[in-house]
Amino acid sequence: MASTYKGRHTKLFPPLHRPDHSLVDDPAQKVQLFKEKFFPTALTAVGLCQPNNPPDCMIRTWDAIITDEVTAALKTTTNKSAPGPSRVGYKILKWAHATRPNLLTYIFNLSLESGTHPWKTAIVVVLNKPNKLDYSVLKAY
Repeated sequence: MASTYKGRHTKLFPPLHRPDHSLVDDPAQKVQLFKEKFFPTALTAVGLCQPNNPPDCMIRTWDAIITDEVTAALKTTTNKSAPGPSRVGYKILKWAHATRPNLLTYIFNLSLESGTHPWKTAIVVVLNKPNKLDYSVLKAY
């Protein structure tokens, strides 16, 4: 950042290598490369039984979430965190929980009972791994 500030432009995000080893510098193409890397569409089929499978675990039951647990979890959050795709920040969640304490608890318990996750989208932030020699390789992120 100091180089950029002093008038020397440096690339903060270098070009990336495609699987065919050509370089990509266009931001939209970089996004596509990361999307393909982190969220592959062609998943490798794996058999249910493998030779080295561990013994089956006992089926666990989930204790219901209680309102005090939600209150304690919200106390550890900061109002300055960036909101997710829903655009609902912790300040609003804290306010909603203070107004109707059982509502968030009900949503979380219903999610556990149904086995589904109510929030199906996320904002992904790509961070580089420290001390990598070549940041043009997707594995460095």
